[in-house]
Amino acid sequence: MAMRGHSSIQGSTDVPTLYDLLPATCPSRPPTRRTTRSTATSPTRGLDTGYWANFRKFIVSLLKAWYGDAATARNDFCYTWLTRQFDDNYSQLPTFDRMARGAMKGYVLFRPEPRRRRTPTPSCTGAGLRNLDWLVVLDWFETESAVFWKSDPGGPPAADIKTEVFFLPVASGPEKRWDV
Repeated sequence: MAMRGHSSIQGSTDVPTLYDLLPATCPSRPPTRRTTRSTATSPTRGLDTGYWANFRKFIVSLLKAWYGDAATARNDFCYTWLTRQFDDNYSQLPTFDRMARGAMKGYVLFRPEPRRRRTPTPSCTGAGLRNLDWLVVLDWFETESAVFWKSDPGGPPAADIKTEVFFLPVASGPEKRWDV
């Protein structure tokens, strides 16, 4: 079990599942069309001082582990084989803002619980969920987000919310079979 927060939060930085990180919290390739050796995130260059001055060592080690003998200095250790970051910010607040503006039709939610988190703009979370066509919630119990349409303080009546919610119960960590 993670020593900070929910286990999926620890895992999102270790595995990783965050949109802008590679394992070991190394940043992924920037969204620019062309990556050159002078780019700060290129494996041939890192920051000049501090902990991230070791970035070159981290990323080269990671790329060699992934690509083996194909990763050489001549081809930038296959750095250009990595996918690029998205062209926008897909963290929580900008995503819920997109929902509220109608720029997203659906959302799959599998932890953390955005309705329970203390965000600078909690009304944006409710407005975003209310504006979706569909919402899939994966959790072991009914969460605030799974039933936001029932108990949305300050929101419209449940009958006026168009979002169709699909709640899919999942197993918790201790319930999973780990030997397969």
